[in-house]
Amino acid sequence: MWYFAKPLRDLRSHPIRRFRDIRGDHVRISGTVHGTSRVVTPITGATCSLFDIELREWDNGVLFPFSREHRGTFRVVDGTGEAWIDTSNAAMALRVDDRGHSRDRRVAANLSAYVEDMGRTMADRWGGRRSLAWRECRLRPSDHVCVVGMAQREAHPAGQPLSYRRLPVRLVIHAQLIADRHACRCPQPTTNTVRDMRSPWQTK
Repeated sequence: MWYFAKPLRDLRSHPIRRFRDIRGDHVRISGTVHGTSRVVTPITGATCSLFDIELREWDNGVLFPFSREHRGTFRVVDGTGEAWIDTSNAAMALRVDDRGHSRDRRVAANLSAYVEDMGRTMADRWGGRRSLAWRECRLRPSDHVCVVGMAQREAHPAGQPLSYRRLPVRLVIHAQLIADRHACRCPQPTTNTVRDMRSPWQTK
């Protein structure tokens, strides 16, 4: 079910650090997603803080990797402070919110446009139409997450100087793995919803 089995084992082996105690180290943090930045998923059109989309192609009855990408930025708040999450090099371990197939008429046009934006085409090597399966994972404000990565105190581009010699700083986590509460076995927050646990490629 879960991707990145070894990173998940590494995640669980790290104790959770509170933001106020972090100075700069390889850390695991846990908290809720915050932030006003929003992205729109290219296939379903849903609005979220971050999405992770993977496409696979059917060939002779076997699913082969086609593409995978994630987009979005957000902050995490844990009650002692907040951290900005750099997602650019992160692996994702999130439950699937939506899934489907290229035959699905409700997303056919969006899926074709998404594939073309990659510089690829929906035509297969025999001149027919590709048979693609897709899955979409999303993080929304108030979702509970765990993040493993390198913590750094960096200059805050929008902060107010504390004094003439003290510039504003913020805690930034350069994430290696972002996991929802189910993957990292964090306590269930009351604001989160229980998501579908079917196989990420099961469409019915």
